[in-house]
Amino acid sequence: MSGLRLLRGRGAPAGGQILAGRVAPAGPVAGVAAAGLLLPASAAPLWREWTDPAVWRDDYRGVARAIAATASADDAVLLVAPGQAEILDYYLDLPLPRYGLPRTRPLDVQETVRELEAIAGRHRRLYGVFYVPYEADPAGEIRRWLNEHAFTASSRWYGGVELVIYELPEVAAPPQMPEARFAEAVRLRQIATEPAELRPGDAVRIEAEWSAEEPVGRQLLVFVHMLDAAGQVVAQFDGPPAPLGTDAWQPGGVQRGRMAVLVPPGTPGGVYRLVTGLYDPATGERLLLPDGSDTLPLTEVRVLP
Repeated sequence: MSGLRLLRGRGAPAGGQILAGRVAPAGPVAGVAAAGLLLPASAAPLWREWTDPAVWRDDYRGVARAIAATASADDAVLLVAPGQAEILDYYLDLPLPRYGLPRTRPLDVQETVRELEAIAGRHRRLYGVFYVPYEADPAGEIRRWLNEHAFTASSRWYGGVELVIYELPEVAAPPQMPEARFAEAVRLRQIATEPAELRPGDAVRIEAEWSAEEPVGRQLLVFVHMLDAAGQVVAQFDGPPAPLGTDAWQPGGVQRGRMAVLVPPGTPGGVYRLVTGLYDPATGERLLLPDGSDTLPLTEVRVLP
């Protein structure tokens, strides 16, 4: 809602007509009186509109702040759709490359995939800014490629704009073979993490392989927590374990998922533990392992000062 509409909505009817230009004030005194009626009543809603993110729509200011908090010179911004460039540039004063996709409508799948592959080969991290993607990419080809080839670190909405942070380098470390079973329905076959050492603002990339022992029949999410020496969560990932939702998993199939844990700026140097597990987002209930625990230890990482 615009500030003018707030003024008109909260002020006296005559004052609203004066602002709208339909009724001229009787004179200077009347004009001052109308302003006196309007300003106290409108100050609170105007202040909230300017300062409270809960009422912002298409909050590119928030998007820009989130990008600036962790971006480095090796990163880039992907705009889906490209028309967002001007307004994001107004708030984001960083010399990061901007890529607008799709280039054409309707989207050329082969050309778009080639460009995404080239982008992934040039950068460490990609900040995906999605605005009404169902218009620019109605089949979801861009997001599908990123879900399969990049490592999703986070997804957050800023009003009507979604910011998704993707890590791009491949994981070269050999996988662990935990063969862990969650609730005797889902098996974690293998998992690989990289790097073992990183700095605040970097991310641990994780590649996992899952299978179902029986039809899961419900939507499950995976969590990966980075814990300090006291067992407190300092960073985490929460999201789907693979591009295909668990409610569609069937016995005999293998599902591969990629995710990342973004280490917040300012995280103290030291050794941290990574643990993982599955949970039902509808109830918050975690799936248990055979030993009765609900978290599986993965590895340790060192955050450099």
